[in-house]
Amino acid sequence: MDTRRALPPQPLDQLDLADPLLHAHHDLGPLWRRLRAEAPVHWQPETARGPGFWAVSGYADVVSVLGDSETFTSERGNVLDTLLAGGDSAAGQMLAVTDGRPHQALRSALLKPFSPRSLDVVVDSVRRGTRALVEEAVERGEVDFAADVAAHIPLAAICDLLGVPAAERQHIIDLTSGALSSADGAPTEEATWASRNGLLLYFSELAAERRAKPYDDVVSLLVTKEIDGRPLTHEEIVFNCYSIIMGGHETTRFAMVGGLRALMEHEDQWQALKSGRVATASAVEEVLRWTTPALHSGRTATRDVLLDDRFVEAGDIVVTWLASANRDERVFDRPDEFDLSRTPNKHLSFAHGSHFCLGAFLARAELTALLESARDLVDKAEPAGPPRYVYSNFLSGMSALPVSLTPSCRVLAGPVAWEGPTAGLTVGNMTHTPAAVGAEAVSAVVCGMVRLVAPRKLDQVELDHRLVGDLGFHSLVLAELGYNLEDLYGLRALTPEETMKLERVKDVIEFVSTEVASGRAQLPDEEELSDLFARYGADAPTA
Repeated sequence: MDTRRALPPQPLDQLDLADPLLHAHHDLGPLWRRLRAEAPVHWQPETARGPGFWAVSGYADVVSVLGDSETFTSERGNVLDTLLAGGDSAAGQMLAVTDGRPHQALRSALLKPFSPRSLDVVVDSVRRGTRALVEEAVERGEVDFAADVAAHIPLAAICDLLGVPAAERQHIIDLTSGALSSADGAPTEEATWASRNGLLLYFSELAAERRAKPYDDVVSLLVTKEIDGRPLTHEEIVFNCYSIIMGGHETTRFAMVGGLRALMEHEDQWQALKSGRVATASAVEEVLRWTTPALHSGRTATRDVLLDDRFVEAGDIVVTWLASANRDERVFDRPDEFDLSRTPNKHLSFAHGSHFCLGAFLARAELTALLESARDLVDKAEPAGPPRYVYSNFLSGMSALPVSLTPSCRVLAGPVAWEGPTAGLTVGNMTHTPAAVGAEAVSAVVCGMVRLVAPRKLDQVELDHRLVGDLGFHSLVLAELGYNLEDLYGLRALTPEETMKLERVKDVIEFVSTEVASGRAQLPDEEELSDLFARYGADAPTA
């Protein structure tokens, strides 16, 4: 159940878009629609928080602003609160708040470690770590998905890149969570600055360590890198580590939490993902569009300019609201529908132009790993308590999402016994008569056969999600049994001899499942099964 309320009708000039409570307590979808229709470039009057600013809500205008760094600069800051406070102290030193040649040089220095080829090892670690986290969550049954799962996936990856030791990562989670938002009411200026300064101090000390003894990580790269013939200053190194950890953790975490919430609220989309009717790649893009974890990206006008017939003066703060642009009905068909098959999907969740997110590939890989793990291991996810939204005008997401997770069909791998051709199949304490044989029974045959091949490796078998689908999918699933078995069942890679044996067993299973599914045969007893193995040229496996 959504704890946010509808926003009461009121004049636009009475709204305070900089108020974090507005974003935490209200569903702003209707407000964004109204702004796009009535005032796509809207002047937000001065408040106690700071000077007035332009709020840009339409997709085309957002793209126009973000794509023109000469007219709309990031060098005073790109976060609304920072702009309202007079500017960013890291201006000209941190990638996110530089433009022109300095930005190009700094971005070039960071491109290599964030390239797909360089991230191969990190992405593989993300897949394994994510699957382990989801498995643990499923075993527990009820978890806070935000704290117990989503908080750890992007942080582990970005800390691996930066070389942050595992023992210090919870400290980093606590600091990043308070630097741009608050989980417990409107953030105070003191608490926000304490978190930001804590991160800066941490990376200042880490940079000093890497300067004395470099490692194979991004901090060491920054310490030893030269741009335009000079080394980076200590401040530049620290500011960019701060930017990387914030950009690489918070936004992806909120996309993951919001994505699971959306799947719980849209059962048809969850089933489409589970069945394979939608590709994971398109699902990731829709989660990014739907959640838009970074609400805005701020700029400062460098000259007088007309923007959608509004006169913007040099020095004015211009805030592009990505959350609104990603629901623009002039760009997205049915923008307020969550559709994992949506294509094209030119969302702006990674921004646009020269400041397009450097870590977009990694963020997509992390979301892919989560969706695939959830698809394979979770049968159903249900709310187990109210969510808690963060208090921020920059980040959109939940700091808590209690959920109850039901595992995908788990069948005991043994003992598996055939009590004669007419008695049915007994798996654990469940007996399936021939008349009632369905996906679960055939899946049990699969589990039993795999266990007979490698009994020392299995006590329980976690079925791949497709094994519990319609019987029509069985042939495809069984044909894949010998492929990437480690991913399907948590086994180590098989030896060539075991793989060959498994191929023979797979042939038997495919034959049995096809015959049973078609009604031409009942499940075989042990003697009949031995005959089948002999017929297929496979040794009858023994437990």
